[in-house]
Amino acid sequence: MLLLARNANLWWRTLSAAYPEQGHLVDALTVPGNVIELSARIEERAPGQIVAGAVAAFAEHLRLPVPPLPQCHGDPDTPILRLHAEALVAVLSGGHRSGSADVLAEVLAHEARYWRSVARRAGLPAGEEPDSDIALRQLAGQAALLGASGDDQVADLVSRAPSLAGIDRRLTRRYAGWLTSLYPAEAAGGDLGAVHPDLLAESLAVQVLHEQPPDRRTALFQGLSAAQAAQALTTLGRASAHQPDADAMITIALDADVPRMTEAVITIAVQFPRQFTPRMTAAVAAKPLGRQVAGALVERATIRTPICPTWPCRCSTQRFKPSWTGSRRRRWVPPRKQSSCTGSLPLAIPKPMCRASRTH
Repeated sequence: MLLLARNANLWWRTLSAAYPEQGHLVDALTVPGNVIELSARIEERAPGQIVAGAVAAFAEHLRLPVPPLPQCHGDPDTPILRLHAEALVAVLSGGHRSGSADVLAEVLAHEARYWRSVARRAGLPAGEEPDSDIALRQLAGQAALLGASGDDQVADLVSRAPSLAGIDRRLTRRYAGWLTSLYPAEAAGGDLGAVHPDLLAESLAVQVLHEQPPDRRTALFQGLSAAQAAQALTTLGRASAHQPDADAMITIALDADVPRMTEAVITIAVQFPRQFTPRMTAAVAAKPLGRQVAGALVERATIRTPICPTWPCRCSTQRFKPSWTGSRRRRWVPPRKQSSCTGSLPLAIPKPMCRASRTH
């Protein structure tokens, strides 16, 4: 069995908590001795050689001529997907672009032609009206950011596009059908597909958010399902590594719907050490949760975390403990103390309080 992960941080070390029936097997696979750290560079060739090889392959597949390429001396640590995007743009445009060009934006511009062609076949306006292409771009970006499961959520995704506000149900169904037909479904359950690879989807999602007015950005993150909220934070968290605007969008998302986003942070924060936890804690402190909402979140906040050298042990499972303030208006606020084992857990966790932890 081979397990792949972006990194071997807390998420990796607590992976067995998600598979309790196979917990011992997962723990055996994820011990430090079995972890092989791979270099970010998957090829020893220089960037220029990688681009040249990809250009020849793309040209052959698309049956297009191989464009002339200047001598390229790029950064050796440039992600391979960016180099392949540069090669694809060179083939499609008939020549190599300067190093300052945003190759991801250019790939998305070519992808927009595909969106227009599918829209025309569906009888939707595409290119004929000023806002038609903007609407298609907004929908493709929102699909990459939020996703959708089922016809109702896809229709709701259409209604969230600023350029399509107020359209009737018939047109909503047509746009929903267009969106569903663009890319293969993500799973057998019918989850909405989105543009790939992830680097391209993350870039599109952040760009579409940045192009919207502030009030529309906030509205986009309100009323989401738990899965959509988790996908939004995951997409933005990954995008923050290469999209400067992603960080500001994370703040907007967390503040838009504190209860729902708190639930999402509990789900995904271990994948992003120290990225969501402090901000969500501050958001909860600024907008305290009601007792009923807080109680439901606490029930979900059971995780495994290594707190001793012999982990996993019976002291590995901890629960978040809420602090209640006020006599009549009981509101949940995050506890002040935090476990010494890690600072990357969703919200704050008090120090372990169990007999087993005292023996280590």
